[in-house]
Amino acid sequence: MYMLDAGLVLVVDEDPTRDLTEPIAERGFDVVTSPSFSELKDHDLEGVSCVVCAQSSTRPVTTLIEALSGEHRPVVFVYNHQAAAARARDAGAAATVPLDGTGDGWANHLGATVEGIVRHHTRPGDQLVSPALDELPDILFVTTISGRLLRWNDRLTEVTGYSDEEIADMQPLELFDHLDIDRIEQTIGKIVMNGHAMVVADIQTREGDAIPHEFTGSLIEVDGTQAIVGTARDISDRLAREQALAEQAERLEAVNHVNALIRDVMGVLLAAETREELIANVCDRLTGPNGYRLAWIGGYDSASGRVEPEVWSGEGASYLKERPTGEGSEDTVTALTAIRERAVVFAQDVSSDAAATGWRAAALEHGHRAAAAIPLTYDSVAYGCLCLYADRPDAFGPLEREVLAELGDIIGHAIHATEAQRALITDTVTELQFRLTDEDSFLVQAAEDVDANLSLVGAVGRPDGAIIQLYEVSGIDPETVQHFVELTPTDAEIVTRHEGDCVVKVTITEYSIAHVLAEAGGSIRSIEVVDGEVRISAHIPTTVDAGEVLDRIGHLFDIEFLSRREVERPAHTDTEFRASVERRLTQRQFDVLETAFNAGFFEQPRMKSGEDIAELLEISAPTFHQHLRIGERKLLEVLFEHRTPERGDIDWAAFDMDVFHEVALEFGEVSESDQTESE
Repeated sequence: MYMLDAGLVLVVDEDPTRDLTEPIAERGFDVVTSPSFSELKDHDLEGVSCVVCAQSSTRPVTTLIEALSGEHRPVVFVYNHQAAAARARDAGAAATVPLDGTGDGWANHLGATVEGIVRHHTRPGDQLVSPALDELPDILFVTTISGRLLRWNDRLTEVTGYSDEEIADMQPLELFDHLDIDRIEQTIGKIVMNGHAMVVADIQTREGDAIPHEFTGSLIEVDGTQAIVGTARDISDRLAREQALAEQAERLEAVNHVNALIRDVMGVLLAAETREELIANVCDRLTGPNGYRLAWIGGYDSASGRVEPEVWSGEGASYLKERPTGEGSEDTVTALTAIRERAVVFAQDVSSDAAATGWRAAALEHGHRAAAAIPLTYDSVAYGCLCLYADRPDAFGPLEREVLAELGDIIGHAIHATEAQRALITDTVTELQFRLTDEDSFLVQAAEDVDANLSLVGAVGRPDGAIIQLYEVSGIDPETVQHFVELTPTDAEIVTRHEGDCVVKVTITEYSIAHVLAEAGGSIRSIEVVDGEVRISAHIPTTVDAGEVLDRIGHLFDIEFLSRREVERPAHTDTEFRASVERRLTQRQFDVLETAFNAGFFEQPRMKSGEDIAELLEISAPTFHQHLRIGERKLLEVLFEHRTPERGDIDWAAFDMDVFHEVALEFGEVSESDQTESE
């Protein structure tokens, strides 16, 4: 326990020409003097914690020391001769200082010696109290009303990094940031007025660190002298816990906010029947109570290369008339950026974010302080962009940013579903025709090297994502085709030969044109290789952006766009019969029937056996026949589902397929080997 001013310092000196008091008083001690030992009375020694005396001409050194050091008072002896100093130490003097009387060095030596003796001297009982106070986890201190430190425990030096000597020379306010000094002084005033007070402030360490402490102080009075005793407790951990709880509460609030938005949006996604209804309701929900300031959804116009707002809701919608028409600079981020990069982009502070360079002025003028652009995608197809605006910076927290990215996928999936449903009930589709010119393509190589006519006759998908396409090759002998197939790096093989023509199977494992069209809800209608040109015709829903689809195909292969038009799908194939068949058949049953048909399984004579088709599909022969029989039954059910037994037709629902196969075997529709495999 470090203490300054533990009581009075008594200076006894017979020589009036010497001044031993000034060096001691400069150390902050109260000093009383006596011209000689003989004039001292018992009451003169009350409250004295240290005695400083010079050599006496009337008393021996040992007698003098023994008399003054009663009641465990330390004595500092100022000597003229070294022998006197030795006798003083033998008699119990706490310290000895050579008599000089001149120079700052001597004065500092005397003052420091007295201060050191007072600091380390303990009275009866202090040997337990002082070490105990030093072990406290909190800082303990005593100051005068004027703000001079009198005592402190070791914790103060441990926290600040200053030594006891350095702290003794400092003003207490030097341990605080200058911004806190006014509050500290006000707190001292409250202690004097009210008897106690508390304040939270940062202690500044020697290294410049700021450590938050909670200071409590009380007013005390000893022997008519007022002082302030107090403690300072490190509250870093408490503040960290409070901060963690505040952040947790903020996250919980964000979760509740986001969950409420998601519930509202999911409700409209499930209820909407059209794309227009869906996106309008989404914007309304996102700008509802506790929602965003403005929300709008736009679609990508490939012709203009812009994202144009389709629907919007909320405040500050006039901004949409003033928003930039394109990307003003490389640093500018717009809705078009989000669509092109298929990523959510944020401007957390419109006033300073570099991403807002092109549209900052217009957004700020209409009260928008933060913004987000979320692409609406499904299977890599972008159906538009959702843009959100808030009236404060940093409105999109980490959780919110993550959820908004997922929300874009959910809305994209819902738009895809509504467009797919619309495609099922409408007879109008968009027909795209383009020429494939990519020299790495199997079809272009065939057109150039073989000079044959190729026509796509069927395609099926495998569970691993690969696509098997069957091409009928005509106008050239199969031997030439076989030679080409053996040389091409593409996985291709001849599966049938018939009267000079042949059917080639091509297995596509890479991401292809068929994959792009399927993701857009469309399909390849025909592929023709005639006169050295590869022409492809495809159908996509009218609600899908044709330019977007062509752009994605163009990233895979070199193509030349030929035409685009709205066409009516054949009523019987697409709206009645095919829809009925596809509703009944599983994808595997449909693939088996289509592959068997295109590979010549149903030809007379049969061009491929059941075992050949099974190998083609990479399944076992029994599995092929099982799918074939079930598919045949379902196909016939669709064909004859409107006929009844009363009209003399067969009840196909009750028809035994084993009987059917026996009849087919008799008439040569299936071979005995196929029948054995099936069994």
